[in-house]
Amino acid sequence: MEQAGIADVYELDWGESVSLSGTVTVTMVPAQHFSSRGLWDRNKALWGGFVISGPSGNVYFAGDTGYGPHFAEIARRFSPITVAILPIAPFRPNRPDQSRSGVHMGPVAAVMAHKVLGAKLSIAAHFQVFQLGPEGFDDAVNGLAQALKEGNLAPGVFIAPVPGQVFEPS
Repeated sequence: MEQAGIADVYELDWGESVSLSGTVTVTMVPAQHFSSRGLWDRNKALWGGFVISGPSGNVYFAGDTGYGPHFAEIARRFSPITVAILPIAPFRPNRPDQSRSGVHMGPVAAVMAHKVLGAKLSIAAHFQVFQLGPEGFDDAVNGLAQALKEGNLAPGVFIAPVPGQVFEPS
């Protein structure tokens, strides 16, 4: 990044924070995944998500993650979470837990994560841009609507915007 002329690059470990101003802090938090950019660099870098904390609340970006106990720890440390950005694909629709190798979440697990986090609003991510798994193009969005219904949650608490859609949270 620095070689590309991008200043203010910070390397963080899980739990470490950096203050970007007097009021905004970014903390790296665990995710359930692995890292790799090529054939020979598996797990040479740390994977994770981020919590951005500021005067308007805490925004949690889960990154690329499977469902796991890290959600409860993040909720414990950063509650209340104003907005959670959670992946809903790729997944295996024919598996009861919909997991895909433990490193991705489907809609059912994403709704469980939303509940554990206690987020006021969750925004779906990691779907309908590239075909990453065996699910159909609309399966993640349709599955999210079904998981919200089965979880007795109003559709507005966990939204799945179309790629590029701009919206204002209420």
